[in-house]
Amino acid sequence: MQQIGIIHSPFTDKSQIPSQSTQAPDVKAYIEIFPKFQKGIMGLEAEQEILIIFGFHQNNSAKLQIIPKHGNKLKGIFATRSPHRPNFLGVSVVKLEKIEENKLHFSGCDMLDGSPVWDIKPHIK
Repeated sequence: MQQIGIIHSPFTDKSQIPSQSTQAPDVKAYIEIFPKFQKGIMGLEAEQEILIIFGFHQNNSAKLQIIPKHGNKLKGIFATRSPHRPNFLGVSVVKLEKIEENKLHFSGCDMLDGSPVWDIKPHIK
């Protein structure tokens, strides 16, 4: 896999991040797409929803079972949104607000500043 960009987010500490993007609809951030991949954003449009596949770059442990932070029952990792996953991958649906050259500005941020971006896809309902 090749990193295609990086998240610039207001969240600098993992404890600040909401569990999912729907809990932070007004939190703004942007993806800086690396020059090598800038041609790949052609066709994206403001106001559409996109999927961002990113990395939990500050995780150092993976677990197969956890008690979710909003629960009290042990669950398998694939039944949760925990970042402590075997491959440290996150997926969020966000609203693309505007595009400025190689910057994709979006709302609904639930990612840590500096998170690597692995892929972006349009979200089709």
